[in-house]
Amino acid sequence: LDGKTLHGFLKDPYNYLNFDKIKDVVLYFGNIDVRFHLCRQKVPMQATFDLVDKYVAFLASLVKKGLKVKVQGLPQTGLYKMKPFYGSQELRNELREEINFELKRNANNYDYEYQAPWINHPLQFFQMEARQSVHICPDWYLHKEFIDVS
Repeated sequence: LDGKTLHGFLKDPYNYLNFDKIKDVVLYFGNIDVRFHLCRQKVPMQATFDLVDKYVAFLASLVKKGLKVKVQGLPQTGLYKMKPFYGSQELRNELREEINFELKRNANNYDYEYQAPWINHPLQFFQMEARQSVHICPDWYLHKEFIDVS
């Protein structure tokens, strides 16, 4: 789901998964939310808590359906065109760290696997989609060999 925000995905997450075809699922969401959306909220940290709570509830529901679930942590965001994304880099990093902390903390409670960020930080432009996009290039996805692009 290249380019999908966590917020957008969680509006109807079951729309994107075919439970007849999958037994294991690896999810990586949240970077765009941190870089562009959460810092625009009145209380960014509370918006982050709310988003992670919804994410963890969704992860738990997948485990209850019998899926093996792995969630990937977020790498540090870096700069875009040598300028910070929305909000200060410090606030974005604080929100990113909170998301990773909560995902890791809840992994044992809900029986999913947390995987630390796989990209060295900060992100570099060659790791982003063309024209210095805000999206990580699929070539840099950890499990790119399993992506169904059909």
